[in-house]
Amino acid sequence: MAEQKRGGPRGHGPQGHGFQRPKDFRGTVSKLLRYIGRYKAALVLVFVCLVISSVGSVMSSYLLKPIINDYILVGDFAGLLKMLALLLGLFLLSGLCSYAYARIMVHISQRTVAQMRQDLFDKLQDLPLRYFDTHQSGDLMSRFTNDMDTVSEMINSSFASVVSCALTFIGIVVMMLYMNWVLTLITFAFLVLMLRIFLASVFYGQIVYLVYSMAGGILCFLADVVINRLLKGKYIYITAVFGALFHNAGQMLAAFFFLGKGVLPYFPYMVLCGIITGLFTGILANILVLRLKRLNL
Repeated sequence: MAEQKRGGPRGHGPQGHGFQRPKDFRGTVSKLLRYIGRYKAALVLVFVCLVISSVGSVMSSYLLKPIINDYILVGDFAGLLKMLALLLGLFLLSGLCSYAYARIMVHISQRTVAQMRQDLFDKLQDLPLRYFDTHQSGDLMSRFTNDMDTVSEMINSSFASVVSCALTFIGIVVMMLYMNWVLTLITFAFLVLMLRIFLASVFYGQIVYLVYSMAGGILCFLADVVINRLLKGKYIYITAVFGALFHNAGQMLAAFFFLGKGVLPYFPYMVLCGIITGLFTGILANILVLRLKRLNL
């Protein structure tokens, strides 16, 4: 009982309730940014290294196309060696910048954590004795160890990773728009549609609906790839019909798995709907392809 009275409200220690969101989340983030903001010059250097590293990664991917089309297929081995040297230089520059910003972030995180521990220790010196009577020593030690290690890991790895991923994503989008802006917009339209289907299935429907959509989509994709190769890219409407049929077949298989034989009478209607929608989609896709060819896209 005495130990229980001394314990009081438990916090982040090993015997506490785990992670708890700060009462003043914005204030906590603001204080953390003030600590990190003391190293503005180092952060600017980190950002420059992140930009160079991300650009190097994107350019390395972009150069693969001219290397294959303009040098390997043509047989220009002298030019190929120059391009490979350029590619190697980009890899080395990207790796060097990655190493540099990692080392700088380690320095920033260690200095920041050291200052935070010093400030925390100074704060404990000013607290009244009754505070230590109502808080376990393990909770207080956890502030100096576990919590500070978490902050250090966040500054050292998470912060740089988020910025690096964001810059790489922006670079990839810019590269895609430069190569073919029409196909890029079509790709993002499909991604938004798939994301909408996923979120709607998870948050507003049943997860089984997502399984139906995935089963139909996977079989449809495989059928489109196989039929398109067999027809050598011709007769798009035939490919679309087979894709629609396999899409409905995939959904029927998923329904049969969850619901049993009761769904089999609906199979002929699904086949008929697949043929109709496949023809309609194929005709529209054929018109779109012809228009794109006229625009040299």
